[in-house]
Amino acid sequence: PQPKITVMPVHSADLPVSEELESALIASILIVPKRYYIAANIITDNKMFWFRKYRCIWDAMTTLTEQSLTIDPASLIECINSKSKIGDIFSAYDLSEMVMTVFDSHNTEAYAETIKSLYVRRQIIQNAEKTKAAALDKSMPTESLESLIEESAMIYSSLNSNRIHHIADSANAHMDMVEEAMNT
Repeated sequence: PQPKITVMPVHSADLPVSEELESALIASILIVPKRYYIAANIITDNKMFWFRKYRCIWDAMTTLTEQSLTIDPASLIECINSKSKIGDIFSAYDLSEMVMTVFDSHNTEAYAETIKSLYVRRQIIQNAEKTKAAALDKSMPTESLESLIEESAMIYSSLNSNRIHHIADSANAHMDMVEEAMNT
């Protein structure tokens, strides 16, 4: 089934977001924590999440991973509580509920790619809105418009920059090949 994509009105722009996808990505990582590395190659900034609670959860997952700790609901809530107040209204039970809504954790990469795509679209819309407003302002010099166009180009290039690959990705791929060889 296609995820529900909600268009959020902000000023005059319609910004595409999907709470369902953001929740599914987090849940797929809770099901198989090593999939965090797959998602982290795509989700390079917590701002790619539109909803604050998923930004907080992503930050906590990143912190736990950097500290070589396990990603699980209890650890996440503890980490979230140490950084923000959202843990007071978002519990381990809520995380467990999210896990129940995801049928297959193998879609982690697709979830992350779609979240990134929605983020890129939001960035383009917001930048286009800013550029349009500046272009309509007759008092603004043309040079300022050129800098906004350059800013658009920087958005594209920063989003498509080289991704950092965690050593676990290579190790996991190697172990999968070894297991398959042993099974056959």
